[in-house]
Amino acid sequence: MKKYKILKIVGIIVLSLIFVVAIGIGYIYYNFYGKFNINEEKYPYAIGHIYTEDILKNNSFELCKDVGVIGTYCSAAPKIYKNNKYSFKQKINSNYTNKGYLDTGYLNLRFHINCKGEVGDMEVNELNLEFEKIDLSDGMVEQLITLTHSTDNWNLFYENANYYMYLIYKIENGEVVEILP
Repeated sequence: MKKYKILKIVGIIVLSLIFVVAIGIGYIYYNFYGKFNINEEKYPYAIGHIYTEDILKNNSFELCKDVGVIGTYCSAAPKIYKNNKYSFKQKINSNYTNKGYLDTGYLNLRFHINCKGEVGDMEVNELNLEFEKIDLSDGMVEQLITLTHSTDNWNLFYENANYYMYLIYKIENGEVVEILP
């Protein structure tokens, strides 16, 4: 009986050592062979970073101090919409006016929302359906930016938090046909 207890204890110790060695080998392998190198010169920023040289300046906008930014990897959607995304889409569609625009493409807006619900640091990318940079009609872009900027659109679900958000307006013949994500 005592012999089996000793064998059981030795077996547990040996299996534990094998497990620890396997984790160590996996960690070393991942860091030296399995991990992809990041070209930090080409991609100096993390996902969610808004390039300061590309943003529309709003001198009165400031992120709240001493708090982080929520949603920096993907975005704060869907919780950030006031009421819900459906009501946001309805508000955009009911207030947007096609003034003879014939553009087709995507209007990609990336921005911050501070703890007061104000929108700022907006980066604007205008793309065709092949995701190549183009120039969409200035009036259409300005109208969609103005509609997006409204503080009535955004719900703050954590006190003292800043949010990262992005919207993609899919446009066909000057009409907003879809709002992503």
